[in-house]
Amino acid sequence: MEFVRFCYARRPVPWPELYDEMSAVAARGLFRGWGYPELADHGIALTLSGMPVLAALVRTIVRDGGVAGSGRSARGTFAFGEAVAAR
Repeated sequence: MEFVRFCYARRPVPWPELYDEMSAVAARGLFRGWGYPELADHGIALTLSGMPVLAALVRTIVRDGGVAGSGRSARGTFAFGEAVAAR
């Protein structure tokens, strides 16, 4: 997910500190002008109940190199909903 890559590129910290960065980015609309509602519309729920799935997505993207280099990887380009379905 581009949102995760964007946040990690701004502040390359481990989880859960990256969650704090994601919340700050959403609060300020720094990613494509999207706030919490727009991110939720695209499958990113920055909520307590959504945290386990979001943490798994972040681990996958960072582990698979979806942030380093070009910012893309074969596995790091899936949609958030696909990550949920794959669990």
